[in-house]
Amino acid sequence: RKQRDDWIASKPKKDAPFLPRRRRAMESRGYPSYPSLQSNGNLVRQAHAIDVRTTGSKGTSEAEKSRRGQIVSGSAYCFASAGMVLMNKLVLSSYDFHAPNALLFYQTAVCLALVMISKVTGMVKTEPLSLKIVKVWFPVNLIFVGMLWSSFISLQLVGVAMVTVLKNLANIITICGDTLIYNRRYNVKVWLSLFLMVVSAVCGSLTDLTFTSKGYVYQLLNCCFTAFYSLHLRSVMDKVKTVTTNKSSLSEFSMVYYNNLLSLPLMFLLAWYFGEIPGALQESALGNPWFVCAATFSGVLGFGISFASLWFLSQTTATTYSLVGSLNKIPLAVLGILLFNTPTTISNLASIFVGLAAGVLFVRAKQTGVQK
Repeated sequence: RKQRDDWIASKPKKDAPFLPRRRRAMESRGYPSYPSLQSNGNLVRQAHAIDVRTTGSKGTSEAEKSRRGQIVSGSAYCFASAGMVLMNKLVLSSYDFHAPNALLFYQTAVCLALVMISKVTGMVKTEPLSLKIVKVWFPVNLIFVGMLWSSFISLQLVGVAMVTVLKNLANIITICGDTLIYNRRYNVKVWLSLFLMVVSAVCGSLTDLTFTSKGYVYQLLNCCFTAFYSLHLRSVMDKVKTVTTNKSSLSEFSMVYYNNLLSLPLMFLLAWYFGEIPGALQESALGNPWFVCAATFSGVLGFGISFASLWFLSQTTATTYSLVGSLNKIPLAVLGILLFNTPTTISNLASIFVGLAAGVLFVRAKQTGVQK
């Protein structure tokens, strides 16, 4: 006992925090220490080594878990965004179906149904239906419908690879709107990437073996709708804060809910105007179960994009999110050429990949080149 008491008394106080909690508690109550035959310095070093190993293993496991979440969520986002384009191209071009507006109506209904099911089951939360929000949001929804409609028609007539390149032209209109409306300034790298986008679009259209003026007109119209939607959404998001229940911006799923709900009657009117409502139900493609499955799955992917984008944004930064979205266009263009046997040339391929590289450069330059 005297040897134990002398050892505890001679122990430096500064070493106490490094000792395990249970050992300190036992020693303070007078119990003999288990490794009493070892020196005090060895005890401190062993306890400190145990703490370091424990802390290091926890940090490593958390880092691996975070990295695994980024990979899985990023893969889901890439699959949903690319799969949506490929499935729409498949449905529009591979089956003998001549009612694209009715098909768009059906996909919107599927997406809205999934949002409602997720809302009822508590998976997601959306802003409740309010007439005040509808009045503020309806102008944005008109542009949203025009964006979907023009994209649908252009994808039916133009190849997937050229669609991905031509969509970059929406960035030019958006940047010009930022400069004129919001007084933002961008550096030389941003304007250089925009110039490359224009060059690739012009060269790609000149070398496109499946060129159709109607398809290109609809795609340019889609770029205008996309840019107007992006620019107008910023001002509307500030207005909608005053009419929401918690005085905050609409969440991603709330925007999906309102966009799809308000789009249904407008898309029905489009289908009726183009004469698709009487004959859509008599289309021979409806008797093909593969067509029905593909059309339904494309609507599911429309909902999946919203879920995957929110999941990916919660796991990574906005810069990585934009960069991955831009890089995802490269395999999308390649798959579009291979899966649908799109005829092409070396010069057309070069124009496509210059445009895709310009899109990646634009994302990187925009993150560092904006000045208010």
